[in-house]
Amino acid sequence: MRRLKGVIPPEGHVRALYVTQAQWDHMFVVHGPPEKERPGEKIPGQLLFW
Repeated sequence: MRRLKGVIPPEGHVRALYVTQAQWDHMFVVHGPPEKERPGEKIPGQLLFW
């Protein structure tokens, strides 16, 4: 907390929450519906340096 307090900008706001290891271990994550499939990125051609 001391390090955090030392780097907060004058107009900044920071909230911190203490979590025990047991609370962290029982955490769960909820995801929304799967994203639509996106086309893959084009692989660039081979580059030649000389």
